[in-house]
Amino acid sequence: MPFSPGLWILLSDWAMGLLFRDPASLVWASTAKGWFFVAVTTLVLYVLVARLVGQLNASHQRERAEAEEKWRATQLLAAIAKSSDDAIFAKDDQGRYLLVNDAAVWYMGKSAQDLLGHDDLVAFPGEQAALLIAIDRRVFASGQVETNEERLNTAVGERVFLATKGPLRDELGRAFGTFGISRDITGRRQSEKALHDSEERLRLALTAGKQGLFDLNVETGEVLVSTEYATMLGHDPQSFQETQAAWRERLHPEDRDVVADTLKSYSGGHLPAYRLEYRLRTREGGWKWILSLGEIEERSADGRPLRMLGTHTDIDALKAAESALREINATLEARVAQRTAELTAANRELETFAYAVSHDLRAPLRSMSGYAQALQEDFGASLQGQPKSYLDHIAAAVHKMGELIDGLLALSRSTRRVAARPCRSVGAGTPAAWRTGRGRARTAGCG
Repeated sequence: MPFSPGLWILLSDWAMGLLFRDPASLVWASTAKGWFFVAVTTLVLYVLVARLVGQLNASHQRERAEAEEKWRATQLLAAIAKSSDDAIFAKDDQGRYLLVNDAAVWYMGKSAQDLLGHDDLVAFPGEQAALLIAIDRRVFASGQVETNEERLNTAVGERVFLATKGPLRDELGRAFGTFGISRDITGRRQSEKALHDSEERLRLALTAGKQGLFDLNVETGEVLVSTEYATMLGHDPQSFQETQAAWRERLHPEDRDVVADTLKSYSGGHLPAYRLEYRLRTREGGWKWILSLGEIEERSADGRPLRMLGTHTDIDALKAAESALREINATLEARVAQRTAELTAANRELETFAYAVSHDLRAPLRSMSGYAQALQEDFGASLQGQPKSYLDHIAAAVHKMGELIDGLLALSRSTRRVAARPCRSVGAGTPAAWRTGRGRARTAGCG
């Protein structure tokens, strides 16, 4: 049969009853035994609490390391944003600016201090600001990345932007705002409008806008391209020769089917516009993200496409920023899962500890309290001076120990965040029964 503290107390009290006959000696011996048990119990509690504090400190160190790594990633993104010619910004869930880079400040004609904490009404006319706010709300509600063209009155005149916006997420994956990257495509739009003029004027306009131009003969597969088209892929414009077959070969294998299906649907009249993002292999063998826009300018009498004009735009920086944000979100999600598992294990240990406190420590305390009460009732009239003080100290120590146990149980319950049934005692016997060792106490309903 396992030896328990409660049984030890009962046997030791019985033994002291045999060894000490006079009340004063019995009180002194009971007091000494009680303090000894309190000291041992306090030591056990100290060791357990120290272990819990050590676990909490280790957890704090891990959280601090994660915060430092997140800060470094934020600094990297800030450096990318600062050096970009695109307007990069972030807003909270109310559409108020949290971050703006130098390009965004330049376009809006306001200082960063004037923009932060305010929505788009501080930088754009009311109707345009309302449109931007509506887009932000839609992106925040859907949780999806959107790309739209936005025509805005800026500090440098009316400009057209290709704006990609998506949700900002916290460590738990919850959206708390939106991010945006807006590229000024005013020059490209002006160039595309000029496609309806002469080819010479068209090429001049696109060259001024620094957009890559392609002119595809659909029947022969021959392609005329601008200087910018070749240079953005790392080729010498003087020697570069483009064909539709060579262009297909340079497409990333993962993008070829999508590009072919989209081009076929547009040529057949099933799509209103040709617009694609895909990767092309550069001269050095790497991959560059391209935004390709095109329009069929000539068709045969039976509707077959004959000529297609379009532009290429380098969107590598935009894709790199999107990839960095996705990697940060994925890393944070993995860390949250790891942290949750660690907290679950710690809570499980705390729950085991609380159970031990509830069942193993309350019983001896009740025994001490019962014997103290028996002494008070049987010998209270004769206990004066120091013996009476000893008895009062025992009662106070028992009460204090009970408060400590209640505090530990409350900590366990608050950590687990579940309702727990409180322990209640079911006593049996009278003070006389406690005196003779026949008294018993048991616990019920311990959470």
